[in-house]
Amino acid sequence: MQTFLPCPTFGRSAAALDTRRLGKQRVETLQVLRALVWPEYGWKRHPAVLMWRGFTPALVAYGVAVCDEWRRRGHRDGVRAVLLDYTGGYEPTWSWCLTEGLLPPWLGDEELHRSHQSSLIRKDPEHYGPMFPGVPDDLPYVWPGECYPRDVPDTPGLVAWWLDRPPLPDEHLPPAPPLDHRPGPSVAREPTRADLEAMRAEAEDPRTVRFFRQGQVLPLPTSRFTLQVNS
Repeated sequence: MQTFLPCPTFGRSAAALDTRRLGKQRVETLQVLRALVWPEYGWKRHPAVLMWRGFTPALVAYGVAVCDEWRRRGHRDGVRAVLLDYTGGYEPTWSWCLTEGLLPPWLGDEELHRSHQSSLIRKDPEHYGPMFPGVPDDLPYVWPGECYPRDVPDTPGLVAWWLDRPPLPDEHLPPAPPLDHRPGPSVAREPTRADLEAMRAEAEDPRTVRFFRQGQVLPLPTSRFTLQVNS
């Protein structure tokens, strides 16, 4: 299980993937979401799950970027709509997650992205070797681990957590073809009542802690943020 991020942004990462892995990433993203949210589901301690804990909107945005790139290549897709169940039907974009401070702090970590490039070169050297010149094919995965704070200060509003890291770029992608709304691939089982309740609760989570980088400004209204924590 893996969410491939050879680049710091979701759209660029999806565009870099070969078509076979791009298609598989749609289902793997859904599996990670289930492991994060459903009360009874496997893989909960897998490093690919732990790195996304607390960042469900961003993970959905990654999955949407993958599905949209899949459709740009002429394929039908029924996974995208299922991903949005985890955000209450709202479609999170890269730009929105960036502005709202909802992206994981490990995005932009050169060692992490380089490790994903190396893994992809191992899997398909003809496709990825020219794309990532100079990257060896034997680097181990870099796993960020859990980074979302479990202990949030007891204060009204949101917490702005400032990161001493370079800003991430925005990205504006070409539109994808219209959705066809056909059922997606089999995902082993239907959600139970407990799963659906957990998905609703996840979609309503205000994400009390937000992560901002050098040069970013707090999104309006700034009055939402009642405490700033320097990191």
